[in-house]
Amino acid sequence: MIFTKSKIFLLIWTILSTIGIISAIVLDNNVTVNEIQDCTTEFYDETEDVFGYVTRERNVYDNCIYYHNYTLCLNTSGANTDCSQKQLVYNVTCAIGTESYQSYEKVSEQVVQKNKTICNKRAYTIDIADSTKNINFSKAGYYCSLEGNIVTCDSVHDGNGDGKCKSGETCIKFEITSQGINTLQKRIDSVALKDSCS
Repeated sequence: MIFTKSKIFLLIWTILSTIGIISAIVLDNNVTVNEIQDCTTEFYDETEDVFGYVTRERNVYDNCIYYHNYTLCLNTSGANTDCSQKQLVYNVTCAIGTESYQSYEKVSEQVVQKNKTICNKRAYTIDIADSTKNINFSKAGYYCSLEGNIVTCDSVHDGNGDGKCKSGETCIKFEITSQGINTLQKRIDSVALKDSCS
């Protein structure tokens, strides 16, 4: 991958820390869903082009006159050969010297340390009235998504881990209501996710 002014030199240098981020989604007055994410800050080195002004030289052009002298003979042999000197004049463009100018261009490269934060959802906590329920899908090898009040989880092992239940994938759907968490659909070959939902 090539950037206009920079290119990645060394992808990932180190991981700084893990931070839990919680964003709250209020479904109704009695139900709040908190999305918990694990975030890591990754450091990497990137080589950037350094631009600056450089003094360059270029030719200076002007109109020039070019004289072409030649001999014209009417007879090419014998005593009566009649020759005369002729001249043709041409107007041409020619270089008459040089001049200096400033050019803005790449002059060097430098390595700059940068960082980026990558976050992955790992769980939902659901506050219903005075109780808290957990759906911790990262430990069970699932990825879940929340649409409205429905949590859909699909396995990262036999599914594509996009949080959608498709044919051939191990998945489970939960409905969140003010009375609790109900299982709507279950196509699951292990108890790992079921055990993590309490």
